[in-house]
Amino acid sequence: MENRKILIGNDDGILAPGIELLEQVASEFSSDITVIAPETNRSAMSHSVTLLSPLRVNKIKHKHYAVAGTPVDCMLFGLRYLFDESNLPNLVLSGINNDLNIAEDVIYSGTVAVAREAALFGIPSIAFSQQRCPDKSIRWDVATRYTPIVLNKIINSYAFKRGEYLCVNFPAVDVNDVKGIKVVPHGIRTIKDRMIKGIDPRNCPYYWLDVGMYYYDRASNEYTDNCAIDDGYITIVPLTVNMTNNSSLSTLRDMCDEEYK
Repeated sequence: MENRKILIGNDDGILAPGIELLEQVASEFSSDITVIAPETNRSAMSHSVTLLSPLRVNKIKHKHYAVAGTPVDCMLFGLRYLFDESNLPNLVLSGINNDLNIAEDVIYSGTVAVAREAALFGIPSIAFSQQRCPDKSIRWDVATRYTPIVLNKIINSYAFKRGEYLCVNFPAVDVNDVKGIKVVPHGIRTIKDRMIKGIDPRNCPYYWLDVGMYYYDRASNEYTDNCAIDDGYITIVPLTVNMTNNSSLSTLRDMCDEEYK
């Protein structure tokens, strides 16, 4: 408890209810917690980093910092500046995100990118997300009950591999209807987004991405986070910063070697 140093971030912003909940849970596991998050909502920023302009940082209270940048900017401010290189946090938590991060969300999500950036530093890290209800509202009771349970299991029983991070999602079901926890791969969905054209007050066109429905073929899908969330399970997906498709290495090597024989 006394030796564990936790760093918390997100992509929904420093004032998001999910990050407040995550800090409350983290306080059960550590007395040394630092929160660094974007000053406003920076969802879907993925792993983007600000290079061409300076970062403005506002210390809003003790060990709480709001950064005018991306979620990964926040981690870099903490890990490259705020903390001594020899005394980095030994756990990074991200979220709790205001909706799911499943399937291809893990590519776009700033919440997941926070955990991925920590993994690049060799720090164990976990991204947490809570599914919205069908009416788009958020009920935090599942996350409230199960975040400490999941965190306790992982902290006390799991040895992170170098470059590994975890993505945890809570289903939008009644807290008493949670089926359990499933460790699964992330899935693939068909995306039905569309780009909408509009005209601004100065008669200039603009284009705005409309987030549409997502579909997946359950019958032909491996049992993934798509399926498990729909079935009422909490999902844990182990991810890694090494994105090599190892199953294709030998095929590509043989193909390329033939060109030079």
